[in-house]
Amino acid sequence: MFNRLFQKYARAISDANERKRLYTLFCARVIMSLFFYLLCVAIIVEAVSLSQAMESGESDMPFIVFGLTLFLWLSSGIAAFVLWLVFRTDFRAILNRAPSKDEMPEVVNYRQNTVEERKSLIKSLWWAIALLVLGIVFLIVGITIDTIQNPDVDDFGLWSGLGTGVMAACLLVFFFSFVIFKTKQIPQKKTENEVKAIDEAQGRKHRYSLQEDANAYLFGYLFPTPKLCRQAEELNKKRTTATLLSIIISLIVGIAIDVLFFTPLIFGKNLCGYCIPVAMTTVIIGAIVVVIKYELKEIALEKQQKKEFETYSVYLKNAEIFEKYRAFSKGKGRVIVYFIIASIVIAYALAAVFPDKMWSLVSIVPIYVAIGLNNFFLSSLRKEVKIIEDEIDNEGKNIKFRVENKVPSQDTATLSSDFSGVFVSTTNDLAQYRFQSPYCVLGLDSDSKKVDSLSLFVDENNLINTSVSMPQNVSDACLYLADDRTYPEDFVRRCDFPSRYAYDNQNKILVFGEPCESVCRIFSNVYVSLDDNGALQSVFVTEIDLERIPDDRNA
Repeated sequence: MFNRLFQKYARAISDANERKRLYTLFCARVIMSLFFYLLCVAIIVEAVSLSQAMESGESDMPFIVFGLTLFLWLSSGIAAFVLWLVFRTDFRAILNRAPSKDEMPEVVNYRQNTVEERKSLIKSLWWAIALLVLGIVFLIVGITIDTIQNPDVDDFGLWSGLGTGVMAACLLVFFFSFVIFKTKQIPQKKTENEVKAIDEAQGRKHRYSLQEDANAYLFGYLFPTPKLCRQAEELNKKRTTATLLSIIISLIVGIAIDVLFFTPLIFGKNLCGYCIPVAMTTVIIGAIVVVIKYELKEIALEKQQKKEFETYSVYLKNAEIFEKYRAFSKGKGRVIVYFIIASIVIAYALAAVFPDKMWSLVSIVPIYVAIGLNNFFLSSLRKEVKIIEDEIDNEGKNIKFRVENKVPSQDTATLSSDFSGVFVSTTNDLAQYRFQSPYCVLGLDSDSKKVDSLSLFVDENNLINTSVSMPQNVSDACLYLADDRTYPEDFVRRCDFPSRYAYDNQNKILVFGEPCESVCRIFSNVYVSLDDNGALQSVFVTEIDLERIPDDRNA
């Protein structure tokens, strides 16, 4: 019944019987939670519809019905909390257990990543959690003070109203902070391949999920020009921070307006029905004022990137992705905006009909519908775009080269001083280098299509210490891309290599790829060989002293 919701927990468990047991507990927890939420709605409806009947005192039935609903609500809340606590304890024990020998490595990695995500959540949002606790304390204190001062009055007084306002503000700040944190966290995830492998092993059909798609929130394919990509990423960070701050400030202003003008605390007239639409309007206006500045800057970046697409044919597939996103933003991407506008209109309409009732709360429902529709439309877009992204990645993995057997030019030779220490920067700051996953970055000259720089990154755990013999046949040459496409000046390509590679500590030689009989020297200490198809077969780098790397390189 709830298999889709349980998937993220099932992936952390190797044993089928244990998955079944935890799934049963999960279903009980979800059902009880749904029953609790249903009773929350029932209490709100009964409080509004039976208020006049209870005030008149003509019959005891409204009190009995409301009291019974309140009892069920409290009981289901306690049961839901207990089930949540038991499930959380069991799953936490699973996450923290030591890996067994027969477990898939992907399952072990998935558990470790989940633990790190949870630690990161608490570390990043401790202030929002503390603020939420402070809001709850304000609410309890406010109600307590009003109860002591006016024990015979059922309606909220000044302190109760202020406590409720502070609690609402803290709750919404926590909600927005949580959403923004999760959005920021997604690009850091690299679990999509692990998830596919786990789902296949557990006999479950893998389904696409935005929460696992790191590329959905990255700019590398939309802005393939490195300079523009960096600017887009920095702009997005500033926009996210500014939007969150704007929402918090606007929310506080909206609640202050509500307390001053729409509750009987100041002017003695109850117009609480207008509290929700006014607060929503204040938040939306505050967000728009901030966002529009960054939207204009992003439009300017898009115009620059579009010129790059028109100039350089190597960006042909990236331009296709760009156009799909533009079509989405002009079509289905606007659905969420329409729903928000509709929600505000509905809120004001309900407030006008029921000025002294909180029926305008119902207007929040369209916003949840809008979020669901937006995620559905965005998922459909991402499924189309991922096919093109895979094509771009495959092009990078199958780069074809050619060599011209001549002495490297002076410009190329001068680069050897930069490259002669693969792990040494131009400032000789060894500490800034860290071992990374294995790939080779090739810098390309836009005019000649010549490789004019090359960087290698290795994982020390995959390094084989052995004796390496340099090929006997060595010739000086220049390395070129074997295609006719146009490239920008700062264009780079990444080449994949085998996951294991060799290092000769005595001769200071680092080797990637397959053994070969002859190589071409493209820099003073860099030698390459190509296979029959023009792909890099091997790379030899001499004068590499790995012992010079500081001991904290894996920090």
